[in-house]
Amino acid sequence: HRLDSIVISCVGSCLAAVNLFENLEKLFVFISCSKKRVPIYRENQKLLYSKDIICSIKKIKTTRRMSQSFSLRTVLEILETILDALDNIKNQEGAVDFKTRAECNGLIGYLQSFEFLLIANIYKNIFYFIEPVSKTLQAHDIDIIMAMDI
Repeated sequence: HRLDSIVISCVGSCLAAVNLFENLEKLFVFISCSKKRVPIYRENQKLLYSKDIICSIKKIKTTRRMSQSFSLRTVLEILETILDALDNIKNQEGAVDFKTRAECNGLIGYLQSFEFLLIANIYKNIFYFIEPVSKTLQAHDIDIIMAMDI
């Protein structure tokens, strides 16, 4: 668990990473906490990925280690769906609700920004290397000699 704690600490010490994960949390809340927005999101995903299982946007949990990785990976895999859903929400709800329109514009702008793409891919690569090591070190039947070779 110390390795996971180090990763969480690193994420917290980088302003761009904090911004990244705060925006992912904001995205989760914006879409999943509305009975109107979830169906729009699901319809967009069905249109773009008709043969795949519908993926939900993941919540970043402060109590669960590596939840940033799961959330980030999901958003990057279905980014096109998310952007289309935000655009549809903006056009449907935003026509009468300026706050919703502003929130959609902010999320769309951030998700299409160079900063998001750069930081998201950097952390995706970091998590790619850290996750297997973390899982191995947390195994119940870990061999201390094998752990030293990691």
